Amino acid sequence: MKMKFLRVGLITFTFAVLADVIFPTAGLRAEQNEEKQYKQFIADIGNKVIRILVNKSAPLSQRQQEFRQIIRQHFDMPAVGKFVLGRYWRQASSQQQKEYLQLFEDAIVESYSQQFENYNNEKLQVESARPGSGGGMIITSTIIRPAGTPPLQVDWKVYATKKGLRILDVIVNGVSMSITYRTEYGNAYNANGGTIDGLLAAMKSKAVIPVTTPNDD
Repeated sequence: MKMKFLRVGLITFTFAVLADVIFPTAGLRAEQNEEKQYKQFIADIGNKVIRILVNKSAPLSQRQQEFRQIIRQHFDMPAVGKFVLGRYWRQASSQQQKEYLQLFEDAIVESYSQQFENYNNEKLQVESARPGSGGGMIITSTIIRPAGTPPLQVDWKVYATKKGLRILDVIVNGVSMSITYRTEYGNAYNANGGTIDGLLAAMKSKAVIPVTTPNDD
């Protein structure tokens, strides 16, 4: 009986040790796989954008459409657009919201496509991934620029959604692009009569074009 008790105790002890050693290792492996997935997500986007940038023989309209597909597939544009409009979103009718989101997407495509010809063999280097304080993951990357030009640090806020991984914000050298856009559009709202119709009219006339980076020079 004593020997049986010792055997049971040994088995119990062994299981407890394995639980402490194996299970955390499995958890660590899952965490590493998740980080790898998020980092690869950003790397793939970078490769897609570079393919557009280097294809300078293609018509601008084609390159713009390809870029539009990238932001539709990989960014949560409705969530970003809603955040940018802030408290004014609730003032808009459903039709105005729909029109605004389309105009906002158009403005993003227009703004970034103006930079296509400025591409000078920059490279995106994905560095690390860490959990975000508000959920999701923050992927840190560096844009390597020509000699003599300081690199840019770019952090990507990525969340898992029902449609897959989606980007909600891009932070360039510590400056959130979503917050920058929010300030721009808030100012545009106030400068155009403080109404949704006034803002939409300004957006249609392309009087509101988002900056591509907080420091373009």
